[in-house]
Amino acid sequence: MKKVFYLLSMAILPAFLAVSCNRNDDEPTPTPKEELLLPSKEEITYYDNNTLRTTVNSFTYDGTKLTKVVSVSDDEEYATTFTYQDNLLVKVKSDEEDRVFEYDSKGNLVKETQVLSYDNTTVTDIYTYELNKSSVNVTYNRKNVNGDELRLEEVGTYTYTLTPNKQVAKIVGKKTSTSYDGSSTYVYETAVEENYTYDDKNSVYKNISGFDKLGYSQAAVKVALGGINNVLTKSSKYNIIDNTDVYTHTDTYKYIYNDKNFPVEVERVRDEEKVVSKVEYKAVAK
Repeated sequence: MKKVFYLLSMAILPAFLAVSCNRNDDEPTPTPKEELLLPSKEEITYYDNNTLRTTVNSFTYDGTKLTKVVSVSDDEEYATTFTYQDNLLVKVKSDEEDRVFEYDSKGNLVKETQVLSYDNTTVTDIYTYELNKSSVNVTYNRKNVNGDELRLEEVGTYTYTLTPNKQVAKIVGKKTSTSYDGSSTYVYETAVEENYTYDDKNSVYKNISGFDKLGYSQAAVKVALGGINNVLTKSSKYNIIDNTDVYTHTDTYKYIYNDKNFPVEVERVRDEEKVVSKVEYKAVAK
């Protein structure tokens, strides 16, 4: 609010200043309000078939609650909206995807449902979580339906080992996939192992309401999204059981931080493919 100053006559101004000085001597110095940094803009650059691509994400908030992200790339623009109940993020919606989060009475994530729709195909993933102090038991179900035909079913069980901040340090488990192609059915099992390491700095998303509850969600695991700290490495190994095929890859992340220890630049490298993100922030009162 703008302060309004009135002109005082020379006769009363000295007395006013004297009283003001005396009061200021008696009053304690006000404590500055603590501010929180929230990402306001993210520019992502990468190469696609030797062509440089750029996507710009713009963030909108209600206080510290994320309400919308508008993404503009070289050839399209789309929006993702976010819905809260109290301070818990319960829904994320875009043109092709709906993601719903459910919590227990203590605010721990217990279920995550993702529905992805495109080209007459609907893929539904359901994850349930049972938190046990420093680990999570996870069950997974997927159905892939094209038109009226069921094309793929998957079920899996995993154990997530957590950091003290409830971010995923390790995943072990397996899933069974059943693929349908006309009258043919193909069943195979895949063993999964993933390992994560983190820095001790602030995550880009640390101050966004509700993101601290999503450390072991698929939204965090699949894209290595740090809720409190930032991911440094993500190593993955997938072994198709009864088959000699083993697939491995490692993602490495490098950061440039500002004076508040928040990343302003992120570089991710996988198999010599590099993605660079530059992040801008805005400050809001806590």
